[in-house]
Amino acid sequence: MLEVSLITVGVVLTLAALAYRYITRNDFYFADKAIPFMKPTFALGNLGPLVLKKRNILEHFKILYDSFPDAKVFGIFNLTEPLYMVRDPEMAKKIAVKDFDHFVDHTGMTGASEAVENSHMLVTNTLVALRGNKWRDMRATLSPAFTGSKMRQMFTLIAECGQSMVEFYQDKTRSEGPQVVEMKELFSRFANDVIATAAFGLKVDSFKEQNNEFYTLGKSVSQPTG
Repeated sequence: MLEVSLITVGVVLTLAALAYRYITRNDFYFADKAIPFMKPTFALGNLGPLVLKKRNILEHFKILYDSFPDAKVFGIFNLTEPLYMVRDPEMAKKIAVKDFDHFVDHTGMTGASEAVENSHMLVTNTLVALRGNKWRDMRATLSPAFTGSKMRQMFTLIAECGQSMVEFYQDKTRSEGPQVVEMKELFSRFANDVIATAAFGLKVDSFKEQNNEFYTLGKSVSQPTG
């Protein structure tokens, strides 16, 4: 009985040691490269406050970004995965333009399985999520719509949508007094009007026409199901 217990303890300790070794395998990744980095916490890396819901994602990454004000690039840990955080504008420009062929794919958003990559989910078919040839084909399709002249035209349309939104709330405030506004609802309607106007050439005012068909259909498409 004692022998069985010792064997069990030995197996548990061995598995625990292997698990610890696996989880901490990248802890010295940046130290070996002489790159400044945020010291990771066990298993959580530098995402502890996010995982524990002590900070929102924008606040947390702002704190990380400001931790090395003199560094052009530094390291952080996404749980156990080492990531580079670039602060230098020129380096970011090289990554995004000159050396882009070395940085073509984003980190997988929903997993890298073939089933996910070949799915028809809306989020997996955006430029941010697509990879390889699928990304290249989608970019070639979208690029003609974002030339300099077309972007300037879009800015005018976006400004018009913004002006309509401001005028709507100015009128509402004058007639009904101070308003409590749900910002998610406000910006979803604003984004809807911008997309309808800039992408489809439709004149839509989702503030005055609260249940217009374009907004209703767009909202139904963007709602997660299942």
